[in-house]
Amino acid sequence: MDAHPRVFIVEDEALIAMELRDRLTRLGHDVCGVAAHGERALEQIPPAGPDLVLMDVCLAGRMDGIETACRLRTACDAPVVFLTAFSDAELLGRAADARPFGYLVKPFDERELNATIQMALAKHRLDRAARAAQDQLEERVRDRTAELERANARLRDRELLLSGINTNLVGAAVYRLVFDPAGQMRCTYLSPNAAALLGAPTEPLIERPERFFDLVTAEDLPRLRASIAETLRTGANDLVEARLRHADGGVRWFQFRSRLVERLPDGSQVRDGVATDVTAAKETEHALRVSGDQLARLNAELEDEAARRASALLRSEQRYSDLVENIHDALVRDDNAGRLVYANRRFREWFGVPDRPAGPVALDEHAAPEWRAALRDRHDRLVRGEAVPDRFEYEGVRCDGSRVWLEAHVTAVLEDGRTVGTQAVLRDVTARKRTETVLRFLSTELARLTGPEFFAAVARQLAAVLGAEVGFVAELLPRMSPPRVRTLGLCIDGVPQPEHEHALTGGPCEAVLHRDAVVYPDRVREQFPDEPGLAGLGARGYAAVALLDRSGRPLGHLGVVSRGPLRDAEQIEPVLQLFAVRVGAEIERQHGARMFHNLFEFAPDAIVMTDPQGAIRLANRQAEELFGWSRAELLGHRAEMLLAPEHRDRFVLHRPRHAGGDTPVPVAPTAPDLRALRKDGTVFPIEVRVAPLEVDGAWVTAAAVRDVTERHRLERQINRAHRLEAIGTLAGGIAHDLNNALAPITMALQTLKHSYPDHAELLDVLEAGAGRAAGMVRQLLTFAKGGEENTRIAVSARAVLTEAEKIVHSTFPKNIALTVTYPPGLPALLANPTQLHQVLLNMCVNARDAMPAGGALTLSAEAAELDQAAADALAEFGARPGSYVVLKVGDTGGGIPADVAEHIFEPFFTTKGADTGTGLGLFSALGIVKSHGGFIRVTSAPGLGTTFAVYLPTASDPSRSGALPRAEALVRGAGQTVLLVDDETSIRQLASLILKRAGYTVATAANGAAALAAAAALGDQLAVIVTDLHMPGVSGAELVGELRRVRSHVPIIVTSGLLGAAELSELRALGIEHTLNKPYSQGQLLKVLNTVLPAAPGN
Repeated sequence: MDAHPRVFIVEDEALIAMELRDRLTRLGHDVCGVAAHGERALEQIPPAGPDLVLMDVCLAGRMDGIETACRLRTACDAPVVFLTAFSDAELLGRAADARPFGYLVKPFDERELNATIQMALAKHRLDRAARAAQDQLEERVRDRTAELERANARLRDRELLLSGINTNLVGAAVYRLVFDPAGQMRCTYLSPNAAALLGAPTEPLIERPERFFDLVTAEDLPRLRASIAETLRTGANDLVEARLRHADGGVRWFQFRSRLVERLPDGSQVRDGVATDVTAAKETEHALRVSGDQLARLNAELEDEAARRASALLRSEQRYSDLVENIHDALVRDDNAGRLVYANRRFREWFGVPDRPAGPVALDEHAAPEWRAALRDRHDRLVRGEAVPDRFEYEGVRCDGSRVWLEAHVTAVLEDGRTVGTQAVLRDVTARKRTETVLRFLSTELARLTGPEFFAAVARQLAAVLGAEVGFVAELLPRMSPPRVRTLGLCIDGVPQPEHEHALTGGPCEAVLHRDAVVYPDRVREQFPDEPGLAGLGARGYAAVALLDRSGRPLGHLGVVSRGPLRDAEQIEPVLQLFAVRVGAEIERQHGARMFHNLFEFAPDAIVMTDPQGAIRLANRQAEELFGWSRAELLGHRAEMLLAPEHRDRFVLHRPRHAGGDTPVPVAPTAPDLRALRKDGTVFPIEVRVAPLEVDGAWVTAAAVRDVTERHRLERQINRAHRLEAIGTLAGGIAHDLNNALAPITMALQTLKHSYPDHAELLDVLEAGAGRAAGMVRQLLTFAKGGEENTRIAVSARAVLTEAEKIVHSTFPKNIALTVTYPPGLPALLANPTQLHQVLLNMCVNARDAMPAGGALTLSAEAAELDQAAADALAEFGARPGSYVVLKVGDTGGGIPADVAEHIFEPFFTTKGADTGTGLGLFSALGIVKSHGGFIRVTSAPGLGTTFAVYLPTASDPSRSGALPRAEALVRGAGQTVLLVDDETSIRQLASLILKRAGYTVATAANGAAALAAAAALGDQLAVIVTDLHMPGVSGAELVGELRRVRSHVPIIVTSGLLGAAELSELRALGIEHTLNKPYSQGQLLKVLNTVLPAAPGN
């Protein structure tokens, strides 16, 4: 059988042709072409080379299907199966002339179509094989006959030749030999033609006759001598054949015939003989023998071929018989009186008919009573030749009393042109009828039901369709161990039952969840004896399938329970699966509806759904809370009522754009200030995204509304932090350059004061200005680096407040009343005392400036413990959980306006005049506090004053509490050699001058490469190296690393105008312990040198 037979369709009905193509494709056949007319079919079929042609008998055009098939036989060796919607005698007669290989009457199903195609292909293969075998046999007979004729002709030719020899002695020689008693011979006569015959001169043979034996082949010589000796002994006539070598190099057959002529007195014998060349006769004899052998073999082959074809015919008939007997359909034939004359095995099994019934049996006897009269009438009309539809359906009654739906395909049986009965193919379509009933129920009746009514109807219909007493639908309960189910629908004896839950352990329901289907047609209680539910129902049959969601996870199961055996067990599972698909979809739909409701109701955003006209149809609880309207108040009103008045017209204008598409889109994406209106009249910023949704068959526009008030606040904080970070980076760079510029000024002023004491007042003013500039730079550096990396100690809050109190009392106007309060036992602060003093002083100065007409200034301290909740409440200020000491500075000034409060910590921002404020006070204070791990909280209200609360972490060791550090006395050098490295010429010159005046020997270098060369040149004279950190080319860090490698014992001091935490960490790793921040003074430089070098005598 071909794996994929190629089929060509000839059908003028396009829909039927398309259906045929689809059916053939499902059956695994290849459709190689479709033609609608006979003319087109004759053009397309030969080049397409199909294995089979499905030909409609009635075709549009000049040729019908029968004529087309007749013409096709001469152009293509493809079997033709006729298709027709009716079958009368005249049509069958014409169709027979076309020698079709099958006949299908419309309508037909796929199994009948496939069986007809397979039988036609098998019949065509047998027919083609028989024709090929017949052609081969005829060809071989013709060949053998021709060979025999040629052999006979050669034989006739040889016979004519022998006849001439006998008559004229052509090809023969006569001789006379005399043999003495010793057997010696002599030749007394030899005919003249012997020389030509023997191919040798005769004289030597006459002189010495024994030379004749030299011509005889070695194989024949012994036999020839023995024949001569026997002849001489007996005196009888001699006849012997032998082969002689001819002069032409060949070998020829000769027959020697001799007789005794005379016996001489001395005992000698005279013998006359004839030597005849019988080579041609021998060849003819050989040819005849070969031809006879060939003919015998041919006859044997012909007999074998005939036997093989007979056996093949028997096998074909047996296969046909087996096919008819074993097909799934029933096949019967009756006579004109309706008596069955043949019934195949399937019919006999269905209806209990014996192989040889005792009496006549009619087909209608096995039909349901209400169908018998119609069947008899149809049969009688068909045998009378009336037009009767050949395909119909009716109900039969099996031998066990059960009913079965049958599809009958009945045709008349003709013999010699007259009807002798009918033939019917009966197909069991009970499953199809049942499926149609189920599909009709699922598509019509269930479509009108929802909720519990839906599942009750499914349970009732399940039981009815499968002939059971109990039908059920159960849902698997989530997260239950052991697993449990709840019945959604339960029907017993046609009566709906209330819902109930039960465990699955140990019953057949549990097995369903581990497999797709479980079917026990009978004796289910024997399989599950401990299941009380089966015993209570008196169950014998049980069948159920799992309900699965789209991903294959079990949702539950449905099935039936029968008090008797379940019939048609193989058809139960497909029916249950049909129900399961629909019920599973309904359960998923209900789950989805519940999920949608939950998502809708408990969504974090307010969700409002409107119809195409903008009226609110749905709103969730978050919408009620956000807008302050109840759900009843919202429904039916326009959605624009929820927007601020200035946005309503724009929303209405864009409504059509929001109603189309399936992707959520923002409302007014270019207007970030979209605002909503609450019931109480308050306005707040919102973000809205809309998308169309289908709800209960109607399209609505869903709008998700989010209050972005908090987001805007956080965005402002983040933007502010980014601005501060950028400004800090810029400030760090400016501070580095300013420090390099201020360093020589600071050092020069101290030198000038020693050189020109008469101008000390002027130089003090200059030094104060330089100091103020250096302070501004330190404030910038504090912000840029997050605070200076000075050593922090445990500091008493009381001491800090007391120091600030002294300054306020001595410098502030008398119309400002100062109050200082702090409780006893405050924990110590881990801080830099100088920086902490700067923070408090900056805030006190701001408080003074906020009260130009006088007021009250309050300094206080308290302990505070922030847990996570308290820290979250102060998150906008950067709070973290922990233990803090809070330093507060409060005033009774006019307060800080809201638009100003957002900028007070920005550098260079000030509300004071250009001659009184730099805008760096609070900026540097925030940097210092953050570097200490704290934060600043500002509270202010117009007309009520302002309070700055500085939160600083407590020290872990209160015993380290102390006062502010004091400066050490300066010392002079003792001639030690100092290598001074700086790329700034002014710094290098002034520092060199200061060091020389202080008693040091100084060598200078402008870059790292020069410093390495100078260090190598100085050798052991070098006592200390003072180098800048940031230099072009070889940087200070690279220089330190190289010096540590070659001069590891020499101390190194690093200076920088911008020394951050990363640089300090890198220097610590290189072993650097001493650093100087630019601008540094003469005293700071000499102090650090005194620290790293041995003390000079007298210091």
